Amino acid sequence: MCIKEEHNISHLIKEQEDKVLETKALEDYDFNVNNLIDLLADIVYEKERLTNKISEVKKSAGLDIDGIIAINKDKLQVSRTLEYLSKLKSKETETVGRTYTFNGEGNQIQVVYPVKRIQTIDYNRNVVKNLYKNIKKEVENSSLKRDEILLLTELDDFVPKYLDADSVEEMMEIFLKN
Repeated sequence: MCIKEEHNISHLIKEQEDKVLETKALEDYDFNVNNLIDLLADIVYEKERLTNKISEVKKSAGLDIDGIIAINKDKLQVSRTLEYLSKLKSKETETVGRTYTFNGEGNQIQVVYPVKRIQTIDYNRNVVKNLYKNIKKEVENSSLKRDEILLLTELDDFVPKYLDADSVEEMMEIFLKN
């Protein structure tokens, strides 16, 4: 990139001359901006090629991996609610209530009275606990199947052009060779 500044000062101060200042960017690389733009486009193309290959392998895996992930997410959300419900217990607590009334002299006064709060669960906690355990087990089993497929399945005929560890200079060198 080149930057050119034209300082037109002579029309304001007659004794001063107009100046033109030019600066060029430091060029530490053996490639230009156009090469970098083309490399970025190629990286996007490579990512698309990898995504297509992964989708192809997922389809041939025999399991709907994306479906498993979505269902497991929903099941985990339900399991959190079930876990909370399984830990609730019936209980009694005592607290105080406050209200206002008029005394014998006609003055308004605050009175405090006892309140017994009785919380009773109206479901079978054992049923909820069992349902929670079953859902957790299902999620774990399907996650293990999914992980096994993801870990053991190889992208046989896919060779990446660039690696994560490659520097920009290394990627540019690979790009310019092709």
